[in-house]
Amino acid sequence: MVSEKIQVINENVNGESHLRVECERQMRNYHAAKVHTITLTDEELCNLCWLWNAAEYMRQQIAAAHPALELLQSKLAGSYWSMGFEYQHTLDKTKQILARETQAITPHPDDDSDANWRSVLTRLRG
Repeated sequence: MVSEKIQVINENVNGESHLRVECERQMRNYHAAKVHTITLTDEELCNLCWLWNAAEYMRQQIAAAHPALELLQSKLAGSYWSMGFEYQHTLDKTKQILARETQAITPHPDDDSDANWRSVLTRLRG
């Protein structure tokens, strides 16, 4: 059984807003999970969300191209199948992590500076 304690702290360091997420995880078995604490600016966290979004879009496009490559008997068909279908699990796990770490972020609906957040969080949480 896993017990988690997550604390999200928004700090102002040298005039920059930093989002720090601290996790404490206790395992009730003989394998203790390693816990990592990282500090990211809002912009860095947003960039990671956009990286997930770009990777998921590419995966979907690659999966869509796979049948045509099979039909053409292309040597790339096997690679496209792997990228299109085997990477989905990794991207789904990444999406869960990013959704968890951004749950406290609520972009302002009318603030232009929050436009990146509004767009990517809609995709991430959808």
